[in-house]
Amino acid sequence: MNCEATPDDIGDARVVLQRIVILGGAGHGSDVLTLLFRLNLLGCVDGVVDDAPLLPRMHKWGVRHLGGFDGFLLEERLWVLGVGTPAVRSHVRTRLHLPVDQARSFVDAEATIGFGVSTGVGLTVFAGARVSSLCVLGDFVHLSQNTIVGHDSVLGAGTCIMPGAAISGDVTIGKDVFVGTNASILQGLTLGDGAIVGAGAVVTRNVKSHSTVKGVPAR
Repeated sequence: MNCEATPDDIGDARVVLQRIVILGGAGHGSDVLTLLFRLNLLGCVDGVVDDAPLLPRMHKWGVRHLGGFDGFLLEERLWVLGVGTPAVRSHVRTRLHLPVDQARSFVDAEATIGFGVSTGVGLTVFAGARVSSLCVLGDFVHLSQNTIVGHDSVLGAGTCIMPGAAISGDVTIGKDVFVGTNASILQGLTLGDGAIVGAGAVVTRNVKSHSTVKGVPAR
């Protein structure tokens, strides 16, 4: 493991890497550790910040608990979100006032990023994720394993797409949206800020901000 170089946010260029802090130590934090392991960067992890004690499975990774969010000092380290719920992700970012220029994106080597994709900072993109051409991925977007984002779609900051979910082309998704496992969003639809789509749902019409839909078709 080399902690001085890592793939750049999207391309193959090499960049200097500092130590990494994961913000959140539950299941999503474990997923982020898996991503860093696949990128040969596990040894760069300085520890995990969480108000709660680390779960036993996190100790198996051999990472340190750096304490809670109150009083946490990032110093010169990089950071990545290890929290899965968009509202909590947003709260953590706001609460800690963390510098955006120390947020790092991590993209699995087996993810596919298409032509002309615009990306923000702090992305986590897992193995098997496929992003088609001319999409926009906002800051701190999370794409789980085997997700699909169709052409010309826009994903707002903080949005989380869970494993196996499929976003069709020309879809606009607002900020801090949660799309559950194996859900499908049909072409040309809009999901407002803070919307929640249940696992396995098929969304056939626009979803209002801060509303929850589930089922087939989703209501």
